Amino acid sequence: MLAYSGRGHFVVRPTDFNALVRENLPLLEVALPKNVRLEARLDPDLPPVEADVGQIQQVLMNLVINAAEAIGERGGRVTVATGTREVAAADAALWQASGQPLAPGLYVSLEVSDNGPGMDPGTIDRIFEPFFTTKFTGRGLGLAAVLGVVRGHRGALSVDSAPGRGTVFRLLFAPGRRETGAEALGVASPHRAAPVTLLLVDDEEVVRDMVSEVLASEGVKVLCAADGARGVEIFRERRREIDVVLLDLSMPGLSGEQTYARLYEIDPSVKVILSSGYDHQEATRRFGNGGLTGFIQKPYRPQQLVAEIDRCLRRTAP
Repeated sequence: MLAYSGRGHFVVRPTDFNALVRENLPLLEVALPKNVRLEARLDPDLPPVEADVGQIQQVLMNLVINAAEAIGERGGRVTVATGTREVAAADAALWQASGQPLAPGLYVSLEVSDNGPGMDPGTIDRIFEPFFTTKFTGRGLGLAAVLGVVRGHRGALSVDSAPGRGTVFRLLFAPGRRETGAEALGVASPHRAAPVTLLLVDDEEVVRDMVSEVLASEGVKVLCAADGARGVEIFRERRREIDVVLLDLSMPGLSGEQTYARLYEIDPSVKVILSSGYDHQEATRRFGNGGLTGFIQKPYRPQQLVAEIDRCLRRTAP
């Protein structure tokens, strides 16, 4: 609900939307049905945007998955595009959904389109309402959260759709300052003097697959557990081999908090990076000063994960 109101906690920094899209394409492709093709059209001259990377990733994920679900079983195409757009004072349609005016000028655009069945005007009028959904299951919070993130970034959002001709979501954000080199791409991992083994405890298969693939390219060995109980079992058997644990907060069975407590009982020096879709303050409040070594908010970029692992390996838990 905080996201919907635009009052969520944002941590902004100059963000390259092209890099963000490229880095998330493998994760998005794994999450989509095989009958839906994902394409990207990226403007090579795109300015950066002052944005919260995790929040924009969530927006991208929600819009792409919604587009794929709209296409349904017949199959089709979802396209993610970036670009720039000059906004004039008369362009009222650009902020029809976000309900806040934009000053005239140049803006960075992020678009997600599909060639699905489209929506009628009545549906378009309600898609951003909390708890409204056209699905048989679900809570209908995805697009409401998207709207809140756009509002929180003082951006604009519009929807173009009609029955039989697909849907386009267009998001506009004010450009920020440019970064150069590695700064724009994220923090590069330093050379590691020794091999690293990470235990990943997460109930989402797509997360386990993505993390394993990303870290394999960094020379990190990943041991996977689909729940807390299995994670504790692996840690008990191989704790001398494991350098750091990446632990999901919300899981069926043992929660992240309960799993951490059992890992700590086995080895009080265990290094644990907590992972959650909640922000840092909300996710870690129940741990107090319990010794978490790090935190990363879902969804995260590969560079963020690698940097957080390297940071945690260089320090001890407080």
